[in-house]
Amino acid sequence: MNINFYFTLFSNCIPVKGAVRSIICDLQRGSYLFISNDIFDVLTSCQTMPIFKILDYYRNINEVELEILFNQLIEHNLGHYCENPDRFPKINTQFNSPYEILDCIIELSDCNLKYIDNIFESLTILGCQTIEFRTYSHFSIEKMEIFLSKLHLTRIRNVELIVCHSELESLNAFEAILKKYPIIETLVIHSADIDSCKTIGASNLIFTTQKITSSSCCGNISKEDFKINLPFYLHGLKNNTCLYRKISIKANGDITNCPSLEKTFGSVINLSLEQALNTIGFKELWSIKKDDINICKVCEFRYICSDCRAFLNDVYEKPFKCSYDPYSPSFHNLS
Repeated sequence: MNINFYFTLFSNCIPVKGAVRSIICDLQRGSYLFISNDIFDVLTSCQTMPIFKILDYYRNINEVELEILFNQLIEHNLGHYCENPDRFPKINTQFNSPYEILDCIIELSDCNLKYIDNIFESLTILGCQTIEFRTYSHFSIEKMEIFLSKLHLTRIRNVELIVCHSELESLNAFEAILKKYPIIETLVIHSADIDSCKTIGASNLIFTTQKITSSSCCGNISKEDFKINLPFYLHGLKNNTCLYRKISIKANGDITNCPSLEKTFGSVINLSLEQALNTIGFKELWSIKKDDINICKVCEFRYICSDCRAFLNDVYEKPFKCSYDPYSPSFHNLS
């Protein structure tokens, strides 16, 4: 190890400090590595100090230990030695999008079916890219197809379907839907008899025994839902990872930020989504980021974790359905 060199993490490898431990998020490979908070401090200093100054400043670590650490990070493809760290600039953290709405949730219903042409016209104007269709009870495949058959007229690129298991619909019928509409990335069938998963073309067909009976079943935060990628990281630095540029339509046609939130901003029966979007208060939760939220702001997972602003007494509380305690640090069962 040449102590006149610098050690620097690759620009896509982001160290994040928590209350008692830290992680390095590899945004390119979609993984993370635990490190101590002391190592976080060392790596942060490495960007501006050559190795000999690191050794002089951190007297509790010797050259052999530091070399072992750096070599371990190199083995994980997280960093490298260099003579001039300025040649390896950090990632631009600006998150920009030309679209007013990025995501939409629609609860499948006869009411929304009646106004689907107006809904899709508005989503096209707003530039919506991703849509999630939900149903909590049986909703026929024939009616689903009315929604799906109109997607080619929109800017939607990704679709997720969450539907209720029913003896009235066969497995073959769901597989046929995925083959006919490859825009569907994932089809989740809840309240099923078994938990299983299979791939149909480029789509995922998932059966889960979990019963999703209403929007109150939403908002669970777990490590299985971590999203480790550059867009999500940039998103979370400045905005709310759940609600930013999202619009939702409840089964009765009410327009909301999220179906789990009680506050509504009109109805598709008499209001366009563009009008609802510009209603006072619609965007007030968009800017509440994890760095603003109590407990979340000292969590090492805060930039790869989703969020939920429902089921709270205060909008700056930790998500009610998050079981992680960054001070332990460990996940606990929610009572």
